[in-house]
Amino acid sequence: MLGRAGSSERGLSSGAGRVFAHLLSLLRPVLGAVIVMTIGGSVRDSALVLPLTLLACASDYLDGPLARRSGADTQVGRLLDGFCDVGFLVLALTGMARAHLWSGVVAALPPAALPGWQSLDLFPIWALAMSFGVYLVRISVQRRRGQLPARSSCGHRAGIANYGLVLVGAAESWPTLALPHAFLQSCCVGVSLLNLAAIAENLTLLFPRSAAGRTMRR
Repeated sequence: MLGRAGSSERGLSSGAGRVFAHLLSLLRPVLGAVIVMTIGGSVRDSALVLPLTLLACASDYLDGPLARRSGADTQVGRLLDGFCDVGFLVLALTGMARAHLWSGVVAALPPAALPGWQSLDLFPIWALAMSFGVYLVRISVQRRRGQLPARSSCGHRAGIANYGLVLVGAAESWPTLALPHAFLQSCCVGVSLLNLAAIAENLTLLFPRSAAGRTMRR
């Protein structure tokens, strides 16, 4: 009976751990939505952006180890984690785009002086969304082929960089901190290009034979 009781307690503990791990993941899109609502016409309208972003980063850091300990580290759990990551990042970047955080000022001229320059604010959002979409297509196709999806090293680095970009934007929201516009724009473009590189790597992993054939013909 003691053995069964111990087993039951462990089952309850692991079940609670799985639920908590999923709740930590689901917290991130909620935080992203709050960031969108707190940012008005200027990213400095709210000093809540940085604490909310740090809380999202903490949840992303903690849910993985908790999921592995509780047995929630499954295919469904990893997909949920990925969707929650992208949900938070897209929402947070959307709020920052509304405040024109990345386009800022170029050569002391207002953004309107350079046609289309403000579209830079949307660049990281589109690059991130396309990168995640191609990743989902790749793992879906490879699983249908009976293949074990390989890890995208470039995609992993882009995922970290996306959080870094949001952290940079959140730091800019802090009342006593003003980052150079050139630095903000360089971060925006650099992370966006890294997401585009992740797209190329995922396509290469999806069509390895075609890539090898082209290389041989060259």
